[in-house]
Amino acid sequence: MNIKPIKAILFSLVVSAFTFTSCSDDDSNSSANLYQISPPEWVQGTWIKTSTANSDYKHYMKFTHDNVYYEYSGNENDYDELLSFKGAFNVMKNYRNDTNYKFYEVVKTANSYQAEEMWDNIIHTSIRVTKLDNNKILINSVYNDEDGEYNNETEEFIRQ
Repeated sequence: MNIKPIKAILFSLVVSAFTFTSCSDDDSNSSANLYQISPPEWVQGTWIKTSTANSDYKHYMKFTHDNVYYEYSGNENDYDELLSFKGAFNVMKNYRNDTNYKFYEVVKTANSYQAEEMWDNIIHTSIRVTKLDNNKILINSVYNDEDGEYNNETEEFIRQ
């Protein structure tokens, strides 16, 4: 029995397998779950939507060093982890059982901050904060609702 052809075939299979598993269009870690949120200091704190400041139903946003919270009740001290970027990330990465779920920053400057939520290579939530002054910001939220429709809202918030 001639072993040289078998060795050549095995060698070709190993090289082919290595080639197919090593090559990709994007060598970054694009398929890994990713949570990379760290809002700049100028936006950290609690903000109230200007249009709800004098009503019983208030809309707050809170930015910390590693999270963004939404609060829709009248109690700004009752931040629910599930209404935050980090809470949603933890729920979704376990629920979806995939490795393509991300929260990441797009823009981080002295006057602008933008972060997005993506899964299956589709952006589902984008939040962009623009600093108007030390006590006033504009927040533009683009999100996919339960009907699959995208909503685009821009609201003014003042520092609480």
